[in-house]
Amino acid sequence: MTEQVLTRAECLLSEKGNLDQEPISIHDAVSGIVGHLYVGQKETCVDIAPVPRPTQRASGKGARGRRRKQKRQAKSRRGGWTSAKCISRELFHETRAKAGLLSFLGYRFTVFLTARAPLGLTDGQAKRHVTRSFARLGQALERKGHGYIGLNVYEKPFNGLLHGHALLHVRRECLAAVKRWADRFDEHPARPYEQVESVALHARPAVRSDLAYILKQRQFNGPCERPSQPWQRSESFAGTRVSFTKMARAIIEKAERQLSKSKSAVPHLAASNPVARRVLELARAA
Repeated sequence: MTEQVLTRAECLLSEKGNLDQEPISIHDAVSGIVGHLYVGQKETCVDIAPVPRPTQRASGKGARGRRRKQKRQAKSRRGGWTSAKCISRELFHETRAKAGLLSFLGYRFTVFLTARAPLGLTDGQAKRHVTRSFARLGQALERKGHGYIGLNVYEKPFNGLLHGHALLHVRRECLAAVKRWADRFDEHPARPYEQVESVALHARPAVRSDLAYILKQRQFNGPCERPSQPWQRSESFAGTRVSFTKMARAIIEKAERQLSKSKSAVPHLAASNPVARRVLELARAA
């Protein structure tokens, strides 16, 4: 067996080496290799994109609001009017009180109107048709210099069609506009509850019981229901059932503000004057 002799290899000028190395132990060589690998790995990490910092969870009132907003957006959006099966007791009493206030202020209801939509329309289309029919009469009255003051009620009988009734304050000199609007105008309402199904736009002079009649699709009172009051079973539809005209609402709001101011001034007057206090007590007792 021939003896192998290790000689130094030729080294190129471009290479960086240590030609005059001294023999070292195996442990020093391994530690040098490990150090070289660690340094090389550290240098290559510079080219890699830095790891993003972990996002902190937001906290506080603003964060809770944003989370609630995201939950609302995740849910399906729902809007529009809710369906109502009848006129609630609160709305019934509120409507009667506001109508009585209009009558007390001199805007008594003088005309009773009924508007029906053509067949084949949905509830929403029929209601818009009835609303436009009443609005055209209001525009005709305003062109004559008369205010559009009244109350509109929408109803749908059980297994019936949606239609609307209106009670308006119209002076005698402006009744011609109502007669031109209506397909049929009855001068003397001998039978105010007569069903006129074939007439799309019907009008007649109003009577005292018309307010209770147009509010007949209200919540049933059960054993406390009075037989004299009209009541009718109704079906549900979307949207409001009772609405006052814009001018009527303005008159009511102005009267309510004046009434609240007068009520706030009465206790001071009664406290300073015993006669006024006695009158106030008698008025409350009555």
